[in-house]
Amino acid sequence: MNYLITGASNGIGKSIFESLYDIKNNYLLFGNKNIVNQTKNNIHKHKIDLKNYKKLVKPTQKFINLYGPLNNIIISAGIAGELSNFENLKFDKFEEVLKVNYLSNIFLLRYLWKFFKTKKYTNIIIISSNTLKFVGSEKNFSYYFSKSILESQTLYLSKIGAKHNINVNLIRPGVVDTFMYKNVINYSKKNLKNRISKIPRKSMISKNEINSLVKYLCSYEARSISGNIFTISGGE
Repeated sequence: MNYLITGASNGIGKSIFESLYDIKNNYLLFGNKNIVNQTKNNIHKHKIDLKNYKKLVKPTQKFINLYGPLNNIIISAGIAGELSNFENLKFDKFEEVLKVNYLSNIFLLRYLWKFFKTKKYTNIIIISSNTLKFVGSEKNFSYYFSKSILESQTLYLSKIGAKHNINVNLIRPGVVDTFMYKNVINYSKKNLKNRISKIPRKSMISKNEINSLVKYLCSYEARSISGNIFTISGGE
């Protein structure tokens, strides 16, 4: 099996890779922080700033030439961007968030689509955020907007991909202890405690809960599951 994971250098993306790792499979990992360009056995790591998303093509094509088309694609990359309300939005900063959170993944998926059609089954799993359910906060318009487009993308691609056995699903994690989340909520211990108190389960989401769902969606048993938006949020 061949896997591609974006945002694999930390947080949810890194955790997903670690949970999926098997010596029998091959992995193409993209990250921006805490990752170096390195190929070791079946793991190919590439440090790429997704604001320059066209740089994804060369290492992806090289990987496909070595191992064949990808079976599972997990889109986990994302940035919070500059905290700003709509009225004070700096458009250049907004564009940066849009490039990383949305344009990079649609560019990559469009490039790979012709290869997906040659496989018996392909799984695309997009990691979004449950902040969409609450329309985010007033100061994270860029993050909210860029993530909200992913849901429409999921529904559209699942429809056109069905006849080619291409499954597309999206996961909305709730409050997870990651660097990204701390940026989005203007982190402090007090803010975090207050946020957790509003969750019906009264606890944060474990990365392992996300990992388990990703692993299932990548399995043969989930071959008929597509076009879904899964929420893991402790009851929110």
